Amino acid sequence: MFPVEKSEINYVLTKNCAVATFDTAEEVRICLEEELEDNLEFFVMLQECDDDELEIFLHSDNQEDLDEVQLARLEKLGLSEDNCIEELCKFLNVSIREINPDVKRKELIKRAKGFYSKCYPIDFDQLSIEQLERMILASQESFR
Repeated sequence: MFPVEKSEINYVLTKNCAVATFDTAEEVRICLEEELEDNLEFFVMLQECDDDELEIFLHSDNQEDLDEVQLARLEKLGLSEDNCIEELCKFLNVSIREINPDVKRKELIKRAKGFYSKCYPIDFDQLSIEQLERMILASQESFR
């Protein structure tokens, strides 16, 4: 997407109206494993790779850990030991994209303005990514 160093890449996962950001491919994988377990009602081990672009696929240990019915269900969903991120996203009704820090910053400012701009005169452009994330988290927690 953008020619950036790996240390600058982040991921945005969107489901319905909820948005989550992740710093690493491993964090994305863990989130997808949890979502998959919630939907399938059994744990499926995934593996991630982000050499060129994000890839998520079934871990080979599933062959030993899951029964034939569970493996057949995964196969029916198109989930395999090859990159199956598109099939996972379709089944879980999520989208995942890579962003660099500038894009992340713009998205965070947009979200923070949605919570705070009507109440407080804040210069969002002067805030760091960490400050913006804390503001959004605090506003989300206040709604719980």
